[in-house]
Amino acid sequence: MRFVLALAFTLAAGSALAQYPNRPIKLIVPFPPAGATDIVDRIVAQKLTERLGQAVVVENKPGAGGSIGSDIVAKSAPDVFTLLMATSSTHSIGPSMQKLPYDPIKDFAAIIHVANVPNALAVNAPAGTPAAIVARVQSEVVASLAAPDLRERFSQVGAEAVGSTPQQFTDRILADTAKWAKVIKAANVKLQ
Repeated sequence: MRFVLALAFTLAAGSALAQYPNRPIKLIVPFPPAGATDIVDRIVAQKLTERLGQAVVVENKPGAGGSIGSDIVAKSAPDVFTLLMATSSTHSIGPSMQKLPYDPIKDFAAIIHVANVPNALAVNAPAGTPAAIVARVQSEVVASLAAPDLRERFSQVGAEAVGSTPQQFTDRILADTAKWAKVIKAANVKLQ
């Protein structure tokens, strides 16, 4: 199984691309520390801190298969300073298994498919995030993924850098959701 690691963020009205970021950015990991998502997230956060000139601080908000941290970001103020690193469990498999307090497509704007580990990791932003900010974050992550030191660190933890456009990432989420919904239904998988 491959997960999608996604980075989600919100943007406040009145924030301008030219000013972004003008304060630290919070990167929510909806899983406990030291897991694959957290490890890859910290590597990306370090590289984004270097590229953006602003601290990218990782916060773990585990629980309910990643839906607690994802919901926090989905419902956070649209201030572009809260991001989410999501996975297939938060954006593809989870929605096929249970009703979630957020919609993985409507409540987030896809930014980039970051990496494949035993799952795929990607970056998302809350719905309504201006295209210019999505493009800025996407381009910074693409540049980060191209850095030899980041690729080496990913390799050491068994991750494969990917990169994508927002549309390619959205298409991936939709395809994965359809695939897993079919598998879950055919296998009659139920949460207990």
